Amino acid sequence: SCRSNAPMHTQDGLLALERKLISLKGKISRIIKKDVRVDLPEEQVHSLYKKKLPILEEYISSADDEAIKYNNHPSKNTRIARAIHNTLQEADVWTETVNEKYDELEIVEIDASDRIPVEITPFSPMGSQNVFEFLHDFDESYKGRRTDLSKATKLWRSLLSNQVKMDTDQIKNNLPRLIDHLIENYGDVDT
Repeated sequence: SCRSNAPMHTQDGLLALERKLISLKGKISRIIKKDVRVDLPEEQVHSLYKKKLPILEEYISSADDEAIKYNNHPSKNTRIARAIHNTLQEADVWTETVNEKYDELEIVEIDASDRIPVEITPFSPMGSQNVFEFLHDFDESYKGRRTDLSKATKLWRSLLSNQVKMDTDQIKNNLPRLIDHLIENYGDVDT
């Protein structure tokens, strides 16, 4: 026949992507089913932070990458796309809650209870802060807390404008490269 096999490959690729996303959704859901909003013993918070959170962050990162590809596919199943989106949002809340609970433990351990949290304004090239002010606030807020992957995830997912996210998608899990990119591309301060 004269028909191209391209649509078939596209459909096979779509099905493979759906299987991968559904698998990642399941892995993420199994971790975040643990209710972390309740009072938890210190050892449990420590264990969740040190053992489960790094694994979860890897799954979230992979799911983010695959979801971007999937959402750009013209034949995507919107029910699957919505389910993945909802799971990623729930995982963000879970991750943030575990990080906050762990930070509370760290504050007690290092006796820095007088430390005032820094309010971070998300970065946009057209925003009120220059990149150096933004990075200073980010550094102050997370100094000595969280892993580089966790910081990179927080920075990329919550604190960058969509334009900057598109520019940094390939390096979103690498904190040093993300910071270098921000400085190289937005560090020329004209006043």
